[in-house]
Amino acid sequence: MFSERSLVGPALTLWLVASPLIAGLAGCHSATADSPSAEALAQTDEATPVAARPDADAFDPLRYEKEILVRGLHDPMQIHVLDDGQIYFHEIHGKLKHYDPQSGEVTVVGEMPSVRYGEVGFMGLALDNDFATNGRIYTLYCPRAKRDHLRLSRFEIRAGRLELDSERMLFEYPIDPQSAAHMGGGMMMTPDGLLYIGTGDNCTPIPELPVDQRDGFAHNDALRSSGNSRDLRGKVLRIRPTDDGGYEVPADNLFPDGKQGRAEIYAMGVRNAFRLFVDPQTKWVYWGDVGPNIRLDFEVGPNGYDEVNQARAAGNFGWPMFTGPNEAYRWWDFATRTRGRWFEVDNPVNDSRNNTGLRRLPPPQPAFIWYPTTESPEFPELGSGGRAAMCGPIYRYDAALDSPVKLPAALDGRLLIYDWTRNWIKQVVLDDEGRIERIEPFLDHMLFRKPIDMKFRSDGTLYVIEYGDRWGGNTDAQIVRIVYRRGNRPPVAVVRADRSAGKEPLTVRLDAGDSHDRDRDDRLRYEWRVGPLPEVVSTAAKFETTFSEPGVYDVELTAIDAMGAQSTAKLEIRVGNTPPVVRILEPPHGSFFEWKEPLLYAAEVDDAEDGSTAAAEASGRRIDPARLVVRTKYQQRRASTDVDALGQQLVNDDATLEPGLAMMRRTTCFACHMARNASAGPPYEQVARKYQGDASARERLAKKIISGGVGVWGVKPMPPHPQHTLAETRQMVDWVLSLAHSSSSAPLAGTSGAFRAIDFPDIRADAGVYVITASYTDEGAAGVPPLTGQAVHLLHSRKKKAAFFDTRRGAEIVDEYEGEHTIVGRFADGDYVSFAQIRLTDVAEVSFRAGALGDVGGRFEIRQDGPEGPQLAAATMKPSVGYQYQKVPIRDPGGVHDLYVVAVVDEALPGDKSQPAEGATGKTSSKPDRGHADSAKVLGLNWIGFHWTPAAQAAREARIARAEAKLAEQAELARRQTPPPRPFVKNWVRDDLIRDVRDLHNRVGEIEALDQGGRLFRELACAACHRAADVEQAAIEQTAIGQAAAERVWPGPALTDIAKKYQQAPQPGLSVLDAVLEPSAQIDERFRTQMFFLESGRQVVGMVVADDDETITVVENPLATDRLTVIRRADIEEQTPSAVSLMPAGLLTTLSREEIVALLTYVLAGGADEAAGRSP
Repeated sequence: MFSERSLVGPALTLWLVASPLIAGLAGCHSATADSPSAEALAQTDEATPVAARPDADAFDPLRYEKEILVRGLHDPMQIHVLDDGQIYFHEIHGKLKHYDPQSGEVTVVGEMPSVRYGEVGFMGLALDNDFATNGRIYTLYCPRAKRDHLRLSRFEIRAGRLELDSERMLFEYPIDPQSAAHMGGGMMMTPDGLLYIGTGDNCTPIPELPVDQRDGFAHNDALRSSGNSRDLRGKVLRIRPTDDGGYEVPADNLFPDGKQGRAEIYAMGVRNAFRLFVDPQTKWVYWGDVGPNIRLDFEVGPNGYDEVNQARAAGNFGWPMFTGPNEAYRWWDFATRTRGRWFEVDNPVNDSRNNTGLRRLPPPQPAFIWYPTTESPEFPELGSGGRAAMCGPIYRYDAALDSPVKLPAALDGRLLIYDWTRNWIKQVVLDDEGRIERIEPFLDHMLFRKPIDMKFRSDGTLYVIEYGDRWGGNTDAQIVRIVYRRGNRPPVAVVRADRSAGKEPLTVRLDAGDSHDRDRDDRLRYEWRVGPLPEVVSTAAKFETTFSEPGVYDVELTAIDAMGAQSTAKLEIRVGNTPPVVRILEPPHGSFFEWKEPLLYAAEVDDAEDGSTAAAEASGRRIDPARLVVRTKYQQRRASTDVDALGQQLVNDDATLEPGLAMMRRTTCFACHMARNASAGPPYEQVARKYQGDASARERLAKKIISGGVGVWGVKPMPPHPQHTLAETRQMVDWVLSLAHSSSSAPLAGTSGAFRAIDFPDIRADAGVYVITASYTDEGAAGVPPLTGQAVHLLHSRKKKAAFFDTRRGAEIVDEYEGEHTIVGRFADGDYVSFAQIRLTDVAEVSFRAGALGDVGGRFEIRQDGPEGPQLAAATMKPSVGYQYQKVPIRDPGGVHDLYVVAVVDEALPGDKSQPAEGATGKTSSKPDRGHADSAKVLGLNWIGFHWTPAAQAAREARIARAEAKLAEQAELARRQTPPPRPFVKNWVRDDLIRDVRDLHNRVGEIEALDQGGRLFRELACAACHRAADVEQAAIEQTAIGQAAAERVWPGPALTDIAKKYQQAPQPGLSVLDAVLEPSAQIDERFRTQMFFLESGRQVVGMVVADDDETITVVENPLATDRLTVIRRADIEEQTPSAVSLMPAGLLTTLSREEIVALLTYVLAGGADEAAGRSP
């Protein structure tokens, strides 16, 4: 079924990719094929020869696919994948989370008692080999109660929850909090029960060699940690945990008897063992060691290397005396700023005053792989740039494993290494002796945004955590799975329609031309079905059909390849209701913004049935402007860095990245929660701020969405939503709570207003786009559901960063510690990045922060709508100059265009290959591209910036003044309209209040209680559902349909009826209390909510107010009982009564004991007013 986003107006182009089949609705239509007839085209397709299919076992790198499993994570660290696909992972801020592969739901298992500062927090996680039965996990964390220690503990997970009282501390060791850097954290438990822990040297990153001997500067001395045999920092530790919560030490550790050093040490001389792996086959230990950056002008030794180490036995790996292939350093005197003697490889002596262990250390072991910031002579395949070496697993191919997605035999025995700053993964080819034969790229056509951990699952697939673009504070991290698809892959059916809704008769042109097969040279044939009938109405790639009667129709396309594999795509055509047309009038699409700039917006909507926001109010055709919803969101990039299984770019739209938001758009949430709307609920941002830091808020609010609520935010109740599961409402709550720390704005109501752009994010994320979305949902038409129209405008930051491209070809994204000190793009000849939908109106010049990285120069060209499109600007990069600022003129081609920044190298280097562009359709071409991932990257680009003309700048300043005035107006209106929330008092239970309500029926004449109770009755919005006056009215079920729209429909019984009922109870006060505390325990059938599941897939939830043989009339929103929904009985697939009352639970949680008594007194009095209370 199509999404709301698809409905943009009558000129709509609608795309639908393969989806599950849903039964259609009957209706009248006729169909015609475009050329020359459906039968003739079908015969032509069937006669087309099919190329020989490649052998199923032949390795094809294009069969690798990247699947996104989990999004929106906050600085995740390590991942553990169980055999059945369940995932446990943790975030450094303390949360332990679980992913369920069946539901796709992520839940918080628990929160560690850890503290987060510097590089410490919840740092490491390993699951016990018998986790499935004992629930044990091992964690490395910094205790909240002991900030100057790291602790290794065992916990247990029981019934899906982390039990903090199950903690068994194995050991802890002191750290220096003033230098909370290089802390390690890699952990792994091997099949034979050994637990490995990587730790760091706990030294401040300084340009000197960290061997400081001055008083008070021990935290700058790695000889006190990595080089100290009696310190657990800067090590790889190895223990065997025991059932009693203790551990044993293997006999082949470095100091197993504990006499010369700590018995837990397997490897010393480690700087920062952040990720490690133990090969179960050889028992060799591999780890990535993040190295130093020593200033060369101090002349104390090499700048430093990042290392991948291979330990076949326990040993000393040299730091801080040696690095890489055992290149030596020399002492540095921090007091005199002078050099000292060299450390000797043959005689490694630790003379530090801070050393408490051995003076003469074991012989240092050279690194397995080492590479500097510049290009490595030994390992040129690893490139250059910032470095943060990580070590992944070795893949062991199992031919007998029955897994259609296991990685191929071509990867067998290869070690995966990766770099957190260079954003690559490499495969190290090992010979039979475990020596390096060569290093090759791995999945170099995919971009991995700071890969921080990876694990193989038992089915042969690879799981990777992508940390995000920044060094910390990411909330867009994700977990992905890499699979390898074998054999004949089914085609992908794609339906394109020129419209999906409109008045009858409605002619729709349908097109299957974008359907494609993932196996090359495979031709497709098509089958079209319309409505509920199974007959194929066309086999053409394109055809036209006309719907003559109102209704909801399913159009189904089946694409079939030559091997018979098929997939189906489906869309829904709604006939009888014209979709609304929404337009954003300002700001212009594709224009630019500045940080913190106030921005005006204006939008309008026209709807054939409802009217227009521009119509005169007296005309009766005016749409209430408050029903137009505008939302703004800042994103670092418009398009995702991910491609789908077909190589197609994924767009960072709300429905993809925020499933909770997409679900809320399909319910009634935005009917109430709009900023600056006097009849609405609180702004979502205010809700997020209220519950920020409340660990239990997620679960409470998720339950409250289902059951409803009232009283916390003023007079309006939130109706229950029993149609949603708890898993779904948790997703909704996750989106709402994310607004406390995200750049998304709460939905804004109205056709005009203003918002303020975010503050400058940080130097590593100083470019992005604002996505402005305006949407309107119409009233629907007879028998046809409502339609949503939507318009989207983009605003670009004036600076566009190469790393935050929309599409790319070949360009590498690398963090630089030197030079730019940020994330940049590196380019070979022909490489490019592109930025989508930019308007150059009033832009006169463009700046480049770019340069040549070596002795080969070149230029960057800005081209229009493609890498070979018209040139709009160019800047020359001189050899050996490095990054510089250049400002050059740029030509405005008019309108909105995609801009391609293309690298042209003065002397293109040989060896270029064909490289598919990221974001391409997945269809291959035999034409070679200049740019590719293997070419030498000789040009660097940080960003390009756009500059307005003086006249444009003056006009912008005038708009800013108007926007500031509008923001001030909005703030005052919001202050007056948004009621202050009632504070939470207590989750009252029956036993709390029994004594207070026991004699309640004797107090119904107390004037003070009645006055106070009446005020609370109105304040808590009880009056929205229960009439308080004793006025004779016809019962709801006797109200005619024609009168229902004009007369008040009461969602609950009158107070007089309630009073009569409970005054006859043995304990009237207690009976009323029970009914309020547990409103769903007994529901009056006249007011029970019904859930209707329609054949179209739509759900309607509401209270039935009328029915006949043909239709059922319901009220969906108890706050808008004049809006009725008529359902045809023939369209109902299932009807289910709700077990949840319309009366919200938790009504009393914001009331004091005295207030509860007053409210219940008023109810038991039948809603008597003051006069009634004074009567004898």
